Amino acid sequence: MTVSLDHMRQPLTISVLVTCHNRGELLPHALRSIAEQDVNGIAVTRVVLVDDGSDVAPDQIAREIIPGIDIRTHRERRGIAAARNTAWQGVTTDALAFLDSDDVWTVDSLSKRAAPLLADPSIDVVFGGVQGLEGSMSSVGRLPGTMLIRTGAQRLVGDFDESLEVGEMIDWTARAHDSGVRFTSIYDVVLLRRSHDSNTTRRPDVLVRDFLRIARAAHARRA
Repeated sequence: MTVSLDHMRQPLTISVLVTCHNRGELLPHALRSIAEQDVNGIAVTRVVLVDDGSDVAPDQIAREIIPGIDIRTHRERRGIAAARNTAWQGVTTDALAFLDSDDVWTVDSLSKRAAPLLADPSIDVVFGGVQGLEGSMSSVGRLPGTMLIRTGAQRLVGDFDESLEVGEMIDWTARAHDSGVRFTSIYDVVLLRRSHDSNTTRRPDVLVRDFLRIARAAHARRA
């Protein structure tokens, strides 16, 4: 099965934004999890892949799985925040969703998260549950891969902070709250996350540094 990139008249159109750096062997799993989505009530009208300075370009395998995929390239690695910023520029669909190349979605990931947006126009962001690929317990996680957001809300909050190495999502979420963006969560598992040495939880020193910066910035906004 492949994702249809035709602009169909559906209740909610979604752009899927994928980021990749040197994990070409895992990327097909991520892309297939997009291609296999249950699209009941939604339309995946655009898939964007940002290659953040990989040694080997992933273009060929990406196009084999999702024909018509929009591939954007950073010649040198700029970091995950910059890759996500590049991915969402120019998006005109109703909503957007993020997926890292080393993670995968459950087959009903998008339709589960789309349901609250379709039911309540006042909700801007939906987060779902995350579970480790190795079978760890699930929990609701405010991770990019569990988030479905109305594009207008993304524009309101703005870009991810590219100066942060690992805390860009926490900072973005804090700014979204301060901007009046409305959140809700579902408990269904929508993301299967791969555990490896690059996970942010494996870098406590960088986490502490970025968290302190985020806390100071939040305090300054509310002062």
